[in-house]
Amino acid sequence: MSEFVTQYDEEKKEFVGNPMLLSNFVRVTPDATEDSLPEGWYFYNKAQSQPRMEPPSVYHFFELQTSIEGNTITETWVAVEKTTEEKLLQQNKIKDLWATKPDLEDFSTWVFDEDTCAFLPPVACPSDGLMYGEHKPGIDKKYWWDNTNEEWVVVTDELKAELDAK
Repeated sequence: MSEFVTQYDEEKKEFVGNPMLLSNFVRVTPDATEDSLPEGWYFYNKAQSQPRMEPPSVYHFFELQTSIEGNTITETWVAVEKTTEEKLLQQNKIKDLWATKPDLEDFSTWVFDEDTCAFLPPVACPSDGLMYGEHKPGIDKKYWWDNTNEEWVVVTDELKAELDAK
């Protein structure tokens, strides 16, 4: 059983006021008990904070959904797939941002991958490090794509200074 109650207008599909503790509600509402609520009032199961995990894909987002079963309202976070228009807008934003890169010539061989909504190198970055600019705890080795020789090179202090100056 929920420890909260809330008032909900089913016609307008909206909450009325704020949830309150069931124990307080029972104390101040003569016709309410721990098992029975007046009309328009519901036991309330509030969703936890938004999930900290990544959605199933770059084309999903988490949405809070409310369901009513009997005298109980439950909120849950659900992964929702973006519409075709939203996906296209997201892809175009990434492509437009990519086109403004000052060092674009260094990445001219990269191609846009619709599944990940990202530009990918022609050769995957070595698995013992990260692409320069990425960060992950415990991984210090960085690589830079050398477009001239079409290979990944380890970022040295000298190369880092050069890249940071761009």
